[in-house]
Amino acid sequence: MPQEFRMSRLGRHSLLYGAGILLSKAISFIMLPLYTHYLRPADYGVLQLVELTLDVISIVAGARLLGGVFHFYHKEPEPSRQAKVLSTALVLLTSTYSVTAAAAFVAAPALSQLVFKTEAQTALIRIAAVTLAFQGMALVPNSYLQVKDRSTTYVIANAIRLVIQLSLNIFLLTRLGLGAKGILISSLATAVLFGVWGGAYQIRETGLWFSPPAARSLVSFGLPLVATQLAAFFNTFGDRYFLQAMTDSTSVGLYAFAYQFGFLLVSVGSEPFSMAWGPIRFEVARRPDRDAIYSQAFIYLNLLLITAAVGIQLFVGDFLQLAATPDYFPAAKMVPVLLVAYVFASYTTFHNTGLFVRERTGVVTLTSWSAAAISLIGYLLLIPKLGGMGAALATAAAFATQWVLVYVLAMRLWPITFNWAPVLRLIAVGTASCLLGIAVPAQKLLISIPLHGIILLGYMLVVYRLGLIPEEARSAIARYLLRIKGLLSLTRRSAG
Repeated sequence: MPQEFRMSRLGRHSLLYGAGILLSKAISFIMLPLYTHYLRPADYGVLQLVELTLDVISIVAGARLLGGVFHFYHKEPEPSRQAKVLSTALVLLTSTYSVTAAAAFVAAPALSQLVFKTEAQTALIRIAAVTLAFQGMALVPNSYLQVKDRSTTYVIANAIRLVIQLSLNIFLLTRLGLGAKGILISSLATAVLFGVWGGAYQIRETGLWFSPPAARSLVSFGLPLVATQLAAFFNTFGDRYFLQAMTDSTSVGLYAFAYQFGFLLVSVGSEPFSMAWGPIRFEVARRPDRDAIYSQAFIYLNLLLITAAVGIQLFVGDFLQLAATPDYFPAAKMVPVLLVAYVFASYTTFHNTGLFVRERTGVVTLTSWSAAAISLIGYLLLIPKLGGMGAALATAAAFATQWVLVYVLAMRLWPITFNWAPVLRLIAVGTASCLLGIAVPAQKLLISIPLHGIILLGYMLVVYRLGLIPEEARSAIARYLLRIKGLLSLTRRSAG
């Protein structure tokens, strides 16, 4: 009989991963003025294109081969065989990334010509290619920390990496004036340091093995996901090209700015949860009480996701008034649609478990390209008439379609009973709160910010009073509030 599964485990690790992500986002935001001061817009554009090019190459290198690590790890009954899965994945990913990086290094002049219409950026592409090789060494060690529930080590290691990289960025930009090259050299240095450290750390604990059967399983499982990643790339970034071709650069800029709030929802709503849940869900798959655990985990995901979406939607107009010029204000109208899109995208990631357990990753690819087809149709029909809003609607329709397909097919292959009632109530409360917030005028910040804060507080109180928060989480919140109350009482007594 397996030990009782406690949802506090999922909540604890989600909070730790979330803290790490928020730290990264906060530091990046603080450093933005430095980058804009020392990097010309042209330099920043070159940097973005080099990094985007290497992101595409990393898909070819086999980044999605990592997708089967958690599944095959928990599929093995013995710790020694689990260690071989992890070690084989380390050898495999390091090898594929190194070979692909070497090819990119050699082909750098051709890549520079393809992307920039000149070979002038060959050196930058070669620096990024070497970085890619060492990034491959760090992928599996990060997964090893996740599967071992070592979220504290994961967050601390990545925080140290971030501090080192930012320190190098500052030195190379301000003291040496290296521009985009300095940013790429900084990335290379940290990739070498943490790639070697991560590989050595894992080898010390799992040993160095290579199992041909495990390698074949990882490759057959992950190869269809490479095509999935390409479709996801199209669904996420393809609309910019259509907007540019059918409208103008202003529409692209407003849409890209609005899209950042969709990415923000992922960063604070679903990514921390997924980092904790990703390895756990395959462990739970072999439990007799799996349906109850999956159902409760889905409620937790929605608590994070819907609450974050409500907070973003309520304050996006206020944020734009504080941080942007009036030219950017129209972006706020697209944000609600993009938030809905990424709620569906997060649902897809959660509900595809059955497809992974049954090792039907080809079906995942099929659903991704079906969504890409919907995106393409939406771009062609809606962008000429609605501009950025048309692109947002097409994205939401594509992500919704993919989720429906994934949910239906996964339930057929590996049925799970979900308790949808609290989720639907939570969605209803969140939607009503967002609509109420939209009705509050945002012209006067001294009025709108407090009113939006009251609406957010009201949303939280309704969610709590309706019992939409699971009992274990309610108990944890109650203990936390009592602890705060005790500290305040102690402070007042000390002051008196």
